Amino acid sequence: LQRLNAGEETDNFFWVGLGGKEPYEPVGEFMTHTRLFSCSNEKGYFTVSEKCSDFCQDDLADDDMMILDNGDQVFLWLGSKCSEVEVKLAYKSCTELNHSVFYSWWMQ
Repeated sequence: LQRLNAGEETDNFFWVGLGGKEPYEPVGEFMTHTRLFSCSNEKGYFTVSEKCSDFCQDDLADDDMMILDNGDQVFLWLGSKCSEVEVKLAYKSCTELNHSVFYSWWMQ
C-alpha cells in the first residue's frame, strides 16, 4: 500500500492505467439541457408535461412515469405501480421524444 496526495502522482502511476488524465467537466454543464417530464393519465387521457427545472430523485415515486432527457440521452422511469397501458404510452412518448426532429432542432 502506498499513499499519494492528489497532484503528486507520478505520470505513469494512476492516470496512465486509466488511459490518461482528462480535464474535469465544468460544474453543472450536464444540466444545461436536462429536462424532466411527467407522464399521466389521471384526467382520462394520456399527457406528458414538463416539470420545473428544480428536480431531484425524490420526484420519482412508485406510481409515477417520468422521462428524463439530458440532451444526449432519454431515460424512462417506470414506477412499480404503473399500469400496463400507462407503461406502453410512456414508452411510446419516450421513443417519439428521442427521435423527434423538431425536438432536436428546438434543443439547440
